[in-house]
Amino acid sequence: MKSLARLLASAGGLGRAPVASGTFGTLAGIPIAIALDRTVGEHALLYVAAVVLFSLLAIWAADVAARDAEIKDPSFVVIDEVAGYVVTVALLPATVPVLAAGFFIFRAFDIVKPPPVDALERLPGGLGIVADDLAAGLLSHVLLRLVMAFGWL
Repeated sequence: MKSLARLLASAGGLGRAPVASGTFGTLAGIPIAIALDRTVGEHALLYVAAVVLFSLLAIWAADVAARDAEIKDPSFVVIDEVAGYVVTVALLPATVPVLAAGFFIFRAFDIVKPPPVDALERLPGGLGIVADDLAAGLLSHVLLRLVMAFGWL
């Protein structure tokens, strides 16, 4: 189970990139977002259920991988970025402009970690690793919807 958790936590190894592992992890969220758009589309309940299940999987994988590495938040754990990005573009059309804008907005919120996002990092284990990215994803989602509402996309 540890090797499966580490594989998932590193987004299939993308988290092992020598630089910008979080950026590579966020990129891993793009095909997942496209797959969710194509399979569940606008069925909000199914989409939310899929995101919640993926987030729970992310928390488990991050927790196991961090404990195994004996590091609070290892840089190779990027499944949190995947989950945050999926929240960012949840229930939005999986078009190139939306996916790209979501990518850059999410990366900005994930790097800056404005309050209260920064406080969530202090939660224990996998929950602390993933919760701040989910919150950054929610903030990014709201901003992305505003950008779309103003016709800037």
